[in-house]
Amino acid sequence: MISSNGYDEKGRILNNDQTGTTTFKNDKIYQAASQQLNVAGIENFSNDIPQIITYNENNEPVYIDGQKGDAFFSYGLTEMRQSVTYGGNFNPEQGQQGKFTKYYSEDGSYEITIDNTTGQEKHILYLERSPYESEIVFVKNYSDTAAKYLFLHKDYIGIILAITDAAGTAVEQRHFDAWGNLSLYATANGITMPSTVAGSMLIDRGYTSHEHFAELSIIHMNGRLYDPLQRRFLNADENIQDPNNTQCYNKYGYAMNNPLLYNDPSGEIIPLVIAVIIGAAVGVASYAIGSYFTYGSWEKVGLSGALKAAFWGAVSGAVTFGIGECFTTGTGVLKAATAFSKTFGGVLVKAAAHGISQGTLAMMQNNGAGFLSGASGGFFGNLGATAWGGAGGKWGGIGGKYASSTVGTIAFGSLSGGVGAELSGGNFWKGSVTGGIVAGLNDAMHHMSKPKSTIVGIYGAGFEDEAGNLDLKNFIEGQGGKMFTSSFGGGDNEITAYLKAEFLKGNDLKIYAHSRGTAAAVRIANKLGAMHINVSQITLYDPIGFYGGGSFNFDFPNVMKVTNQYQRNPSDWSNILSISYPSNPFQGSPVSGSFQWPVIRNVNYTGNSAINHNNITDYAIKRP
Repeated sequence: MISSNGYDEKGRILNNDQTGTTTFKNDKIYQAASQQLNVAGIENFSNDIPQIITYNENNEPVYIDGQKGDAFFSYGLTEMRQSVTYGGNFNPEQGQQGKFTKYYSEDGSYEITIDNTTGQEKHILYLERSPYESEIVFVKNYSDTAAKYLFLHKDYIGIILAITDAAGTAVEQRHFDAWGNLSLYATANGITMPSTVAGSMLIDRGYTSHEHFAELSIIHMNGRLYDPLQRRFLNADENIQDPNNTQCYNKYGYAMNNPLLYNDPSGEIIPLVIAVIIGAAVGVASYAIGSYFTYGSWEKVGLSGALKAAFWGAVSGAVTFGIGECFTTGTGVLKAATAFSKTFGGVLVKAAAHGISQGTLAMMQNNGAGFLSGASGGFFGNLGATAWGGAGGKWGGIGGKYASSTVGTIAFGSLSGGVGAELSGGNFWKGSVTGGIVAGLNDAMHHMSKPKSTIVGIYGAGFEDEAGNLDLKNFIEGQGGKMFTSSFGGGDNEITAYLKAEFLKGNDLKIYAHSRGTAAAVRIANKLGAMHINVSQITLYDPIGFYGGGSFNFDFPNVMKVTNQYQRNPSDWSNILSISYPSNPFQGSPVSGSFQWPVIRNVNYTGNSAINHNNITDYAIKRP
């Protein structure tokens, strides 16, 4: 679908072929004052306007009172949507509800929609934590008797273009214009006019994976409401992402008026822009400090040199962040790079990518010279930052309990970059700045941009300094996690209460357990499932049912991923046990799920005589 806009010198959209001509306020120059609708605009808005929107103190929409339909939102502790009732006209002050009511888990990974007319429910579970990261969903539609797995096919900015079932058959196909208007919608029954799809879409998400309210012609982008026809947000952005970019002063503009390049997952801020700003600031600061020590006076710090430093710092920031995106949040084919980056070889390749990019930038700044020094700073800076924090939790970082510290990551990356540059014959301070940028805009920034994880380990039998328990303790505490003991279920309540409190803070939950602690992990996961609390990951090491047993079965669809690594080697432990217990209780067991989980991964080490019940934790941690 072809669309066109007319802009003014301030970057405002004055003319829009789908709406008409907009005038703006004199005192708030980016806030629309009125609009003269064209023919398309009259048709598009004939049933939609007026809409009166009420916001809360956090600038979040609470009630949309529209001509065609209404929506009433409530928010949780982390300011994410907790529920919404929508469809048709209703008065929430009188306790009325819309045609549908939707409930969200606090992390957005689980949605339940109730048809208030029939009482039927639709359940959607996003298997990779959030709708923006997931490409597989577990769905039970209103009239279905069983749930099924569906696959989301997205483009490079996260737009859901098609949904297929496990057999590869297309369930839905969608097409959006550049600004998010649904222009084509088709199911197995044929093509449906976009204007009539309200309430009929299997998943109410499409444009950049955001949630559509088709009846209102509005997309809820978490931080703000977005109108794809107007091609702007309805409420202002509270952040100025780049003071040197005039598009960022347009607080109602979407993705700096460049929707083919950027998306806006939070509705408020673009991470790449932050990286550019930080890079530019670091470039100017390092130039100014270097000039002061060279000339002994701030007056010698020239403006042209500072601007040049800002430019190259911004470029360095963008390149560094881009490499980090490929290795830490890759989707599609880049998921292989994400997984590879957590191996030893991947760590070296990622560091080499940063080294080559920084060396190339150094040559561009210095007329073909300085490649080795810049490359050394980038390579050793990234290597140092990775060593400080560990590679994705696969190895304990040398930072110990401070491994997740942003300051520690940047400081150690900066030191490593400086030493690397000095050893290669370059300047220590320049290498330090390069290493700091790489550490900050790759490892630290990507760590900060991810949801905070609460990591719990559960001991097996015996003392904490025994082999299997000690390996697990070092691994968990190396990631800033907390260890617990659960004996015959006695510690379950403490662990469950702790995880519930952390979940209500909006944190991501991960559980690791060894030996009899695995039975506790499964019990606790099922207790959390009964409370509609999600766990993103559970990792089990040689689960046994000897102590306070029970089946190793997950009863609820609240666990995103389970990895179980076990062995059944008969030589493990004394044969005396086999006399009392014909089936050796210290031989690990596979696990299962009531919902036919495709994300349960059972790894059987039977036959590897080097592995036993006590060393399997160390072995499996090093070979995930």
